[in-house]
Amino acid sequence: MFVFIAILLSLAVCFIMLYASSKRKASFQQKYDLVTDLRNLVTLCRQHRSASHYLLYYGNPKSHEILILEEKMYTTMKILIGKAHFDNKPIYRILFSKLSKLINEWEHMTISQNQMSHGRIIRHCVFLIDEVVLAWLVESQRTELGDDYNLSWHQINDSLESLTKFRIAIQDVNEKDGLTNLKPHAKSMITRLNQLSLISPLAIASPACSLLCKQLEDLSNSDELEFTREQLYKMSTDASLVIFNTYDFLLSDIAESIYVPLPKLALSI
Repeated sequence: MFVFIAILLSLAVCFIMLYASSKRKASFQQKYDLVTDLRNLVTLCRQHRSASHYLLYYGNPKSHEILILEEKMYTTMKILIGKAHFDNKPIYRILFSKLSKLINEWEHMTISQNQMSHGRIIRHCVFLIDEVVLAWLVESQRTELGDDYNLSWHQINDSLESLTKFRIAIQDVNEKDGLTNLKPHAKSMITRLNQLSLISPLAIASPACSLLCKQLEDLSNSDELEFTREQLYKMSTDASLVIFNTYDFLLSDIAESIYVPLPKLALSI
């Protein structure tokens, strides 16, 4: 009888452990899928911003390529709503509403409005990624990873804040004191980009980033505006690329440490 009871207890313990492991794996997979799909949405939004900027600048109507991008954005957003936890679905529906509004209205925006509207959607996605990662780190009980992530996240967020201010200043650069107002934000961007080297040295060591830092340095030291608004927007796009490549490096490193590596993006963000 004692042996029988011991066997039952062992089986019960095994069953509980297997159930807990299965539940943990399912939770990890859901968070992994959310991060992956949000990364994809950020990539699509950045591609859409670039394409729509081009069309607005040259006064062209919607192209077949941008329609395909918009369809992919809709599809990815619907997938995200389907995968989100029931309690979080309203947050993703709000993002879907903002995304739909952007897709329907960008043709009637100015270039600066288009830049800022896309930026708000992208930042919304990034903050959702951050929420998922923080919950993932707590669940995995990887305290040391959480501390490192929080420190790096603050640097990423500060860089995004500086980039937003830089973009806002660009729209008024041809006005009185426009260059004077822009120069401090150019200096701030240099500082932020250099700080990102602590997270991903390769992001700063690239020739493209070196050129960007030189352009920002020239801008911050210039007494006359030597760049067109289009060139300045290109600089902001290049800075955005460095920031998101750095953040993606951070996300990939954490996902690999906790679960499995994130899939490679079709195009670098």
